[in-house]
Amino acid sequence: MTSPSMRVLGLVFALVAIGATTTIAQEKAAPKKGSTEAVLANHLNSFVMAVTEDKAKGIAGVVSDFSEESVIHTPDGSIRGLKDIGAFFTGLVAANPTFMEGFEMLHQTVDGEVAYIVWKNNEIPFATDTFVVKNGKIMVQTFTTYMAPMEEGHEGHGH
Repeated sequence: MTSPSMRVLGLVFALVAIGATTTIAQEKAAPKKGSTEAVLANHLNSFVMAVTEDKAKGIAGVVSDFSEESVIHTPDGSIRGLKDIGAFFTGLVAANPTFMEGFEMLHQTVDGEVAYIVWKNNEIPFATDTFVVKNGKIMVQTFTTYMAPMEEGHEGHGH
């Protein structure tokens, strides 16, 4: 069974991908290969592909953005290394097929090796992701979300 924060992390990646890739494309037509912009664009595009088109190819693209030394920090703990990162994203995609509903990108900034995004959707009123990219790889990824309390008597996704 997937924990709530794993579901949220999956939602973060997929929902962010919709708006962030559009924003990147609008800001820079062709980011330099290996740059923070290029790595973030590939990461987000690959995640969207994993959710909407070709799971295996998308997950392979996502994992290609990390190295064996990479770490993803989540509220449930840290995930390290390519094998565990791949398994993590595979689980997220499988457990959350409707990630991309109701997304709005509120802010996106790339400053050197750091990318920072703020977003929301119908279920999550506020979330952020931070990516630290070095030598063309995401070395560290973190996220934080605020989940609105569910109304009494409502289960599932707070609808």
